[in-house]
Amino acid sequence: APGKVNAALCTQLLIDRFQVDRVINIGVACSLSERVVIKNIVIATDVCQYDIDITALGEPKGFINGLGTIKVATDPTLSDRLARHRGTVASGDTFIGTAALKSAIAGEFDALCGEMEGGAVGQVCAANGVPFAVMRAISDGGDENAAMDYPTFKKIAAELSATILTRFVAEEQTQESLF
Repeated sequence: APGKVNAALCTQLLIDRFQVDRVINIGVACSLSERVVIKNIVIATDVCQYDIDITALGEPKGFINGLGTIKVATDPTLSDRLARHRGTVASGDTFIGTAALKSAIAGEFDALCGEMEGGAVGQVCAANGVPFAVMRAISDGGDENAAMDYPTFKKIAAELSATILTRFVAEEQTQESLF
């Protein structure tokens, strides 16, 4: 199920119950930048949550209490091994489907793409000291055409992510068997 709370619950469960030593979160996202288009892959350098707003208390938009930051850095080694386009992935509990929202998020957080889970996964991993990476395949342009593009391209985008992750895991297993 989409959304930050569901992503956070699943991530904490993985950490608590299975003692994972790293997390790679994959999925689809909308483009927030002219640099990335449908079917491109984005690997997060960091993640943020564009819908956290405690500006009334004097903190900047997106500020995460407890971590003391707006952007949570992904693990560079893990992310570099997945790399294509690199940049900020912005998460929120809103499907980005207007040019105005797309522009606001891209401008405020200098993000390449927007989705609904990576920021929560990053926050949980950072709070638990678990290295993480976030990979997104672009399924739509985050504008007024998003509602039409998303259903058309989400399957293709998800298959791209799955293929890359499958290759990554196979390569990882091959490297581990050498030692």
